[in-house]
Amino acid sequence: MCLYVSFVLVPAPPITQPTYCWLLTRLTWHLKSCISFNDAPTHLRGCCGCYCCCHAERGLYVRERNDGLYQVVTYLAAKMFDELAINAVVSVIIAAVAFYGIQLQGSFALFWLTYFCTLICGIVLAYTVAALSPTMDVANALLPVYVTTLLFFGGFLFTYDAMPPWWKWYSYINPLRYAWTALMINQFEGKDPIFLNGKTVLQYYGVHGQSKWANLGYLCCFCAFFLVCAWAALKYKRYSQR
Repeated sequence: MCLYVSFVLVPAPPITQPTYCWLLTRLTWHLKSCISFNDAPTHLRGCCGCYCCCHAERGLYVRERNDGLYQVVTYLAAKMFDELAINAVVSVIIAAVAFYGIQLQGSFALFWLTYFCTLICGIVLAYTVAALSPTMDVANALLPVYVTTLLFFGGFLFTYDAMPPWWKWYSYINPLRYAWTALMINQFEGKDPIFLNGKTVLQYYGVHGQSKWANLGYLCCFCAFFLVCAWAALKYKRYSQR
């Protein structure tokens, strides 16, 4: 079936220089908000590959655990050290290129710490899902779907005021919310311009008056929570017998 749509081209009124500057300025602020929003889920979703090694080592892990060669906390600590030692160095380089290349504002230390903590959160979340999933196909389905749901309630696609009351609770248990809020406050707290409807950028997105360091602390709490979940899953879930 073909669908034909007819339309008439109507010449647009000329855009004056003040109007053009107004649109360009607000587009720039909006793009920086997009960058802050894209920065958090990209790092969280980028760690989805971490569960591959967990599944690949499952047989070896079960045999060695049954032989009593090490405790779960030892295995998990070794894996976390392996992951974080590399990412701690690489994340500084990537964060510096993004922060200074785009000429973002605020504290570079907070920008990098938010980046790094989001990576940690993604890694331990991937290990949790991998430990709970019976197969890699299940893990490949669960983790992206869960992270995608977080995108809708992080505060950017739907502002907090626009969220339905029966879904607003989900934003409070959303690690992306706190990562994005910390980045937004870091970017606009020094200069928070009027954005839309007489509201500043931070007021429009509903994050005005919050502390960027407090939001970073909340993000760290999610890292600790997912780490405990990964430990519990690895310790108590039974996969197979020797």
